[in-house]
Amino acid sequence: MDRHFFNKLGSAKLLRTICSATGSKGFELAYGKALGTNPRHTVDSKLVFWGVNALVTNSHQAVFAQKARQNGAKIISIDVEKNETAHFADEFYHINPASDGVLALGIANIIINENLYDSEFIEDNAYGFESFKELVKKYTPHIVCKQTGISEKQLNKFSIEYANTHPSFIRIGNGLQHHLNGGFNTWAIGLLPALVGAWKFKIRWGN
Repeated sequence: MDRHFFNKLGSAKLLRTICSATGSKGFELAYGKALGTNPRHTVDSKLVFWGVNALVTNSHQAVFAQKARQNGAKIISIDVEKNETAHFADEFYHINPASDGVLALGIANIIINENLYDSEFIEDNAYGFESFKELVKKYTPHIVCKQTGISEKQLNKFSIEYANTHPSFIRIGNGLQHHLNGGFNTWAIGLLPALVGAWKFKIRWGN
């Protein structure tokens, strides 16, 4: 139906999606292509819902999240509003709109400063890490908390907990991609699994 609608408007050459193009580009900048995983295989992971009201717009993932919780997972929601998924989660981080990327780089800053990153995985699988370390130095807890609206206590708690929790899985929503910095948001969040070596845990990652 969307093709008919946009063709009527004269947009015959519209890209297939207007929802996640920037997010896909963010993943490509981080990994060379957009990567994901089969939701059924996330039941063995610790889950973070980032910018997605899964109970309303991603209900199949919410079902697997509940199964993961039964397996011992803690469900965390990061969002700009206290929605249904925020109430469903074990912990909720209420951030300011469009500050997702800033938060992700602030988390990376703490993980690196606390030496909680997976140096072996990064050495074997990544490049540009030294430049990334310099970049995240700018995202100090003071600056990050001022822009995101969360407290330094919350920032430190989540960063350390995420770095020490394996295997972890972040479900990024489309909403945060609808800002001018949507690609940057997705790129920054998408680098966190590489930073802590989450990719080496075989949750059957695929295209």
